[in-house]
Amino acid sequence: MKIFEFYFNPREKKNRIFKTFSSEKQKGLYLVGELGNIIPQNARLLQRLFLLLEKEYGLSPLSQGKDRMKHALSKGNEFLAKESKKGNTDWLGNIHCVALFFATPRKGLPEIFFATIGTMNIWLGREKRIVDIEKTLGKTLQPHHVKAFGNVISGKLLPGDKLFIATKELSLALQKEGLLKGSLAAQDESQLKALFTSKQPQLKKVQGVLFSAFLERGKRQNKLSLLTLPDLPELPRLPIKMDREKAIFSVFILLLLGGMIFLRGGSLFSDKETQVAKETIAALRQEADAATAGNDEREAFVLLTKALDLASSKEIRPVQKEIEEKLLTLAHIEKIDNPQAVADIPAKEIGLIPQHMVLAGNILYLSNPSSENIYAIDIRTNEKTLLQKSANIKLGASLPQSGVFFEEPDTLLEITGATEQEKTLQSPYPNFHPTSMATFEGSAYFWDSQARQIVKYPLTQSSALSAHLWLNPQTKQRPETKNSNVPFAIDRNIWIVSKENKIERYFSGFYQETLSQLVFPKIQEISELYTRPDLSSLYILEASQKRVVLISKSGLVQKQYESPHFDNLLALQVSPDGKTIYLLNGTRVFKIEQ
Repeated sequence: MKIFEFYFNPREKKNRIFKTFSSEKQKGLYLVGELGNIIPQNARLLQRLFLLLEKEYGLSPLSQGKDRMKHALSKGNEFLAKESKKGNTDWLGNIHCVALFFATPRKGLPEIFFATIGTMNIWLGREKRIVDIEKTLGKTLQPHHVKAFGNVISGKLLPGDKLFIATKELSLALQKEGLLKGSLAAQDESQLKALFTSKQPQLKKVQGVLFSAFLERGKRQNKLSLLTLPDLPELPRLPIKMDREKAIFSVFILLLLGGMIFLRGGSLFSDKETQVAKETIAALRQEADAATAGNDEREAFVLLTKALDLASSKEIRPVQKEIEEKLLTLAHIEKIDNPQAVADIPAKEIGLIPQHMVLAGNILYLSNPSSENIYAIDIRTNEKTLLQKSANIKLGASLPQSGVFFEEPDTLLEITGATEQEKTLQSPYPNFHPTSMATFEGSAYFWDSQARQIVKYPLTQSSALSAHLWLNPQTKQRPETKNSNVPFAIDRNIWIVSKENKIERYFSGFYQETLSQLVFPKIQEISELYTRPDLSSLYILEASQKRVVLISKSGLVQKQYESPHFDNLLALQVSPDGKTIYLLNGTRVFKIEQ
């Protein structure tokens, strides 16, 4: 087995680190990860976590590899929980890692065991095909939170298999440039380097780490021989099967071929260039001050963003910090230390760990795609009701007084108070598989990620509802999303989140625009999107940053709500009068009065 690690622009942003760790004591044990928004006390958090996993794996009295991994990971989760209880919560939502162990028995096929925290991409290449393991296995990899390792996944590996693990930003870039599929033809580290170097201009701003394992064909798997280089953060450590002289030679080759992919790179700016940049930034800031004085926040935001980009590219740190502080004054951030709880969900008692939430009238309906149950809460009386259905509740949305739910394969359930109606959905085409849902003016809309199609069902009195393809075939652009459960919302326009976490607007079946998001700090990942015709804002849930962001329908930030208690945000709804935001956070519902 050959192991390779590549670091892409590791110093592009100082507050993010990318690390891989390998164990000399427990051969085949690795940790691959990213930690963002670093504070000094967490600079070694990933290392401390790995050392604990290494120790507990070795101490486990169990004989099976999977059981030993479970033991070690449970201790890792205890460690993270203790950090949180001590008040160290800055890593929550910012840690993304994979712990894995390669078992190489004397007889039989090699086996892999792994578990994840947060968002990491894991790909298996076999012959000419490459499979996204996370997409294939769905939510079994990781529960809908980012605080602890999820389930241990195991599988057999075949000779010739290639395993790739990448941090999210890097994985998206590798997919976009076709580099993952291209890696299937590579046989060694030098071929991978040549492949990545061929896309150097496209990758020069991308950060991340790529871990790859190549199983040799027709050979017995040898033990891994690991060489750890000196502490050079900009260089990848080279786990290789070669003698020391060859390893040192590889370091020199890396220095020659590095550039923007493996080293931080970047131009060395002359004093004259830096002075010109400073003068340009000063002019932009002066114009921004004038715009602010004239109450033109949009113009001020645009000008300051341009100034910040220029200061960042030239690494003018003091100026960069000043601009960021100025942008924060336009960010409209409200920090909530103790958000008001509406209800706690007794998940064990009702057999339901909620992931979706729908507000219809005064009733909150909570559901989970893996459960047949719906938990209803009357927000006026606090009366709670458990509704048990005959099929799993895959999706849900709301009409003014009704909750509307989708049961696979073709049933729409409408609940109005104590009245329930079931209707059959006509299939618009073979293999129709809706993955997201919204409602508008008496119709249900479904997004089918595989077909890249939006299907509309008018909710008539008929027991069988007819399907209408909403997207016009002549539209110049169709939604392209990074995952199946894409957020979208309707207010006569359809607003849908693209694979690059941008918001696209469609009207009457045609693409209209991609919204400029004038928000600081920048939105990295939209996990929920909500609006209605009577609301002037788009409501954005960004779980990884523990915040709710309200932007105008032209993209300008209006309000941001942040709280350390928003540590597992799953869903968002807004009251009929628009004055209250309801948030599903794990098994608790919070509300924010506006």
